[in-house]
Amino acid sequence: MRAGGEKVLVDVTQRFGDLVVLDRLRFSIAANEFVCVLGKSGCGKTTVANLLAGLLPCSEGAVTIDGVSADPRRHELAFVFQEPSLWPWRTVRDNIRIGLEIKRVPAPELERRVADMIELVGLRGFETYYPYQISGGMKQRVAIARAFAVDADLILMDEPFAALDEQTRHGMQAEVLRIWERKKTTVVFVTHNLEEAIYLAERIIVLTEKPTRIKASLDVELPRPRDYAHPGFIALRKRLGELMGSAW
Repeated sequence: MRAGGEKVLVDVTQRFGDLVVLDRLRFSIAANEFVCVLGKSGCGKTTVANLLAGLLPCSEGAVTIDGVSADPRRHELAFVFQEPSLWPWRTVRDNIRIGLEIKRVPAPELERRVADMIELVGLRGFETYYPYQISGGMKQRVAIARAFAVDADLILMDEPFAALDEQTRHGMQAEVLRIWERKKTTVVFVTHNLEEAIYLAERIIVLTEKPTRIKASLDVELPRPRDYAHPGFIALRKRLGELMGSAW
């Protein structure tokens, strides 16, 4: 775990009926750390994200944030899903406002934060557009702006770029890092993509298949911005491929 003090502690076993999905999964996350949770499809990555968000009760154990059980009624939690999940009847600006409205942020501060995020994600000029009028990549920019606008205790991102084409995905990865480096928020990013995990993370938590355990936790000590052709990137890609199995 990086310096910054323990922010999140996960210590859970999760069952659905007789099926053990997560088996004694235990890890911690430092404040302001960017962690990628990496695993094959179906291994329980989304279950981990839902537990972190307090959307699922733990079968055994607990997920705590700042020493208190994760609870969306107590903590500021933001979730970016695979689909942008924008409200179609609200404009770009009004979609970004949603979390701030729920928090009842005073109007001047709310407008300042929304304007700041619109500028930060490069959506100036599109404030009054509706979701049907913008591209998939732009919709995800709105979702990311909405998540970072609320100064969350924890931002969870569940394979948010999986549906995007390769060029757009790379651009969005760089966008998220740029925002995170400015805002310095604790981020957990779920992915099955090895290169994406290496490009984004300060640390990668590698999961096994079900019943899911932690296979490895690897610090990523590569300079930013990261180069896919860097020998260190290639070596880590090989190491992760070995951990994930030959099909990776």
